[in-house]
Amino acid sequence: MLLIRLSGLEAVREHVGYDDADAAVRSALSRLAGAINPGDWVGRLSDHELVIVSYDCNSPSCAIKGSSRSLEVLREPISVGSLQYPLMPHAGIALYPVDGQAPQDLLRHALMAVRQAEEADTDPRFAFFSKALGERAAADFSLQQALRGAISKGQFELYLQPKLSLQTQALIGAEALIRWPQPGGKVRMPGEFLPLAERGRLMR
Repeated sequence: MLLIRLSGLEAVREHVGYDDADAAVRSALSRLAGAINPGDWVGRLSDHELVIVSYDCNSPSCAIKGSSRSLEVLREPISVGSLQYPLMPHAGIALYPVDGQAPQDLLRHALMAVRQAEEADTDPRFAFFSKALGERAAADFSLQQALRGAISKGQFELYLQPKLSLQTQALIGAEALIRWPQPGGKVRMPGEFLPLAERGRLMR
């Protein structure tokens, strides 16, 4: 299963509206339909996600070849009227049966993989699901839930670190630092939880 997420649709919607943005995605879907192997299935999962199910491709080498071909046909800008917009596709790959046997499990794991590809944002712009990736996603979800509770309970602490002039050693300001105290005396540093808070839209 190959899940493709199209970035850049926000610009299309802002400039030409939802109807033309939807037409752009349908155009991308048509491109994919012309690039897949006979017997494969391609469909639209959401307003910016497409999915390919290949019944005869269950090896990493085959998946790499298919992913590269699919991303290549989507890299060409989409024409909307007289304008052209790049869609910047990324893909996540889940293989049957090692990554799941039920369709919903393969789809969920492909979604984890496409997020990994988006975070890396380097060529090739696809990623495979792995056990480590699944464990990390579970840990991140658990931490996000704990973050929500910590925010509602006001568990964060603010520290001020003084800033001194190198020439005069005079106090010229202070840097605000946030810390998240944990049971047992451990303290979580901002690098551990701020990126998750941002991805979970917990920051204001």
